[in-house]
Amino acid sequence: MDIPQPLKDRFREFDLSTFEAMKQTEFRPSYDLIGLKYLRDKAGHERNLRELYRGRPSYELLQNADDAHARSVPCFIASS
Repeated sequence: MDIPQPLKDRFREFDLSTFEAMKQTEFRPSYDLIGLKYLRDKAGHERNLRELYRGRPSYELLQNADDAHARSVPCFIASS
């Protein structure tokens, strides 16, 4: 797909150093009440996800393989 030059000019290269700089500024919560609330909300979401996927890792692996259009998947043995 050809991207018009004016549109290309609006983007910048995204390399590891750019990502690290962005991570340090954008994804680091502040050390105040708002930052603590953000971390509390994030912890709640992670807890909900753990509950949602409990007992489903084998299905999730197969779904991820299907989403990635894998031609084969590794064999695994689920223990109870």
